[in-house]
Formats: sequence, structure tokens, C-alpha cells
Amino acid sequence: MLILLQHDGNWISAYARIGTTSIVKGETIRAGQIIGTADGTAPLHFELRRARAPVDPLGFLPPR
Repeated sequence: MLILLQHDGNWISAYARIGTTSIVKGETIRAGQIIGTADGTAPLHFELRRARAPVDPLGFLPPR
């Protein structure tokens, strides 16, 4: 399963290999909210896109 979240400024975050979801289409999501769980068959896939083009997320994510 694939979850796409639309953000301000024409940004989209994509999450693939989702087994179960905790959200519904059109729902407003808050930072830190759980959106689903990985399906367990492979690692979660995360992608950041701007204007539909993939972008390396490392420069945009907070440090660990």
C-alpha cells in the first residue's frame, strides 16, 4: 500500500510498503501522528517529492 501526504509549498511525502493505515483519505494529519504500520515483508519506503520530482530527503529532515 502507498500513502501520499500533501504538504504546503507543493511538497509530497510518500510512504510505501504500508500494511495497515491509521488515517483516511482527506484527513488532516499533524506532525508526529501515526499514519500506519509497515507490512513487515520489506523495509518501509520513504520518498520526498517537490512538484512531483523526487528529492533527497536528508537535507530536509531534522537530525536524529
